[in-house]
Amino acid sequence: MSRLWGRPSCRHVATSRLQVSFRTFLLRSPTHPLSQGASCLPACRQSSAEPMNFHLRNMRPQQASAEPVNFHLRNMRPQQASAEPVNFHLRNMRPQQASAEPMNFHLRNMRPQQASAEPTNFHLCNMRPQQASILPRIFSRNRTFLPITLPCLTPQDVSGLVAKRHVSTETAAPPSGWYADMFGPESAPVRAAMTLLEQVHLHTGLPWWATIAMTTVALRLGLTFPLAVYQAHVIARVETLQPELARFAAELRRRVAIAGQQRGWTEKQMRAKFNVKMREFRTSLFIRDNCHPFKGSLLVWVQLPLFICVSFALRHMTGTFQGPQGAASPVLQPDMASQGALWFTDLTAADPTLLLPVLLGTLNLLIVEMHSLQQTEKTRTQKVVTNFFRGVSVVMVMVAAYMPAAMTLYWTSSSAVGLAQNILLKLPRLRKACRIPPTPRDSPTPFRDMAATARQKLRREGKPPGKS
Repeated sequence: MSRLWGRPSCRHVATSRLQVSFRTFLLRSPTHPLSQGASCLPACRQSSAEPMNFHLRNMRPQQASAEPVNFHLRNMRPQQASAEPVNFHLRNMRPQQASAEPMNFHLRNMRPQQASAEPTNFHLCNMRPQQASILPRIFSRNRTFLPITLPCLTPQDVSGLVAKRHVSTETAAPPSGWYADMFGPESAPVRAAMTLLEQVHLHTGLPWWATIAMTTVALRLGLTFPLAVYQAHVIARVETLQPELARFAAELRRRVAIAGQQRGWTEKQMRAKFNVKMREFRTSLFIRDNCHPFKGSLLVWVQLPLFICVSFALRHMTGTFQGPQGAASPVLQPDMASQGALWFTDLTAADPTLLLPVLLGTLNLLIVEMHSLQQTEKTRTQKVVTNFFRGVSVVMVMVAAYMPAAMTLYWTSSSAVGLAQNILLKLPRLRKACRIPPTPRDSPTPFRDMAATARQKLRREGKPPGKS
């Protein structure tokens, strides 16, 4: 008894069957010969004598020897089950809490690499039980021993073990209602985005990271860049109307003041008359030059839905937030787990270095500051809008830290193309080639002027209060 349950044999490994050892709790099968009368044994580290079989395929051994092979599986993820059972030797598994209710184990971050046809002993080090999985165990608060049953896993069970940091461990109901109609995998816009990405990946043969980047550049250049040029046309025409509007406003203010004195209008009445006449004149100028400001916002109304549809398409293709049934989703792309680049090799997991989220926030802040430096005299509304988008840029960093690298890569690529697009539209030669009307604010050296404005702003903000 002491040899079986004592501390010296805690690291004993059976060579013919699966052994499961736990560091801080007892786990035994009801068929164990000592199951009778052992309910009050103290906690020990010895393994159960009954085997526990896992149906996992595509595992890769790290070491091999002539003895029964032990595999050190770190951060491996089961994708599907094989027909042959594979034995696991679980070491150092630690429960988070004890209760009389069943607690299930959750094998996190396990990734298949290579299949083994014969039953093999696996040595899983330092695994920790979580909640809501297939391996039940029962504890009581006074550490008494209760028998459990360890069934072999079926392919459906193993598919439920796929767990990344962004996949819920609880059974999630498929999306329904307006959410599924607008953003689900069966939504027409989202389905079109997924089909586009799949076709580009299929016909070009590029890895998924290059497919996402190339598709982003193609969409921005093919759809949003022409709209950005049209937006620049509209904004330039509106700016050319400002001198005419200023002259009319001065004349209208003089006439309203004279009419108010003659008819005894109050200040409020004169202001209302001025606003009505000014609005009518401004609308007539917009119609005359075909430059209504709403047309300048056409880029936003196209770019925002495109951004949302591609983001949700990548979300479904990486299996994000789809629960245990996400592994069986027909739109899931398992190749994304191995077709990343540089430090983000797994596009289905969040960037562990946070470099992509930080790069995303930096690019967005550069775009916001570039627009801010072009505004010589800021109104109160413009200041509020600028600060709002600065806050959005910071929040996007925190959101991207929890998103799969595929989505963060798309967002970063889109922001990079947007920054390059804004820089190109400031070049005088390109504006002339696109026939954008010249404006009073145009400069032959736009970037030098923005740098000078930035230096003046920094000097002004760096001065102590009270000094001019």
